[in-house]
Amino acid sequence: MENEPGFKKACRMREICRCWALLGQPMNSCSVPVGLRYDTLFIKCKDSIWAQELSMMKNQIYDKLKPALKDIKIDRMIFHI
Repeated sequence: MENEPGFKKACRMREICRCWALLGQPMNSCSVPVGLRYDTLFIKCKDSIWAQELSMMKNQIYDKLKPALKDIKIDRMIFHI
């Protein structure tokens, strides 16, 4: 994945962001996916409280994203500020 051309990486991130929007509020207003590296999705959060809250909800988030992401593999999510 690290050797992917920039265009392919950008397309994958655009698809992840599109699927993230499907999660609805309040997740859309407090967090945004910022990167995918080695099957780890990095999500920037509004503050440490949201980072902790979303971290505890990561299994539910993954279950909602998985059907929409089809070909994009995510093994781990890291929430940070």
